[in-house]
Amino acid sequence: MSHHCQVRLNSTHVFVSDAGDSLRSYVLDWTEGTWRQVESISRRYGGGACGRINGASRGEEVVVVQDLSEIFSLEAMEWREGLGSPPKKNMHVSVNCK
Repeated sequence: MSHHCQVRLNSTHVFVSDAGDSLRSYVLDWTEGTWRQVESISRRYGGGACGRINGASRGEEVVVVQDLSEIFSLEAMEWREGLGSPPKKNMHVSVNCK
């Protein structure tokens, strides 16, 4: 598993998505010590990030973002296309030397 991200769902469950090699996603149950494979993410997100959101109309979801995004519904246990990522900004660093 590479380029994965993980999100704590509650005190007993963690969502893990491998957006690198296998594209597989899982829910880990700490109390049972079991992994449950769920629907796979559709594309690779090298270096992407994920987080949990609670939408009023869709319930709890996990969002994976890099250049594009996908959203995993924790109720339907399936992925849907998300929005693009925020615009990229060029970073500038300056150092003052005396």
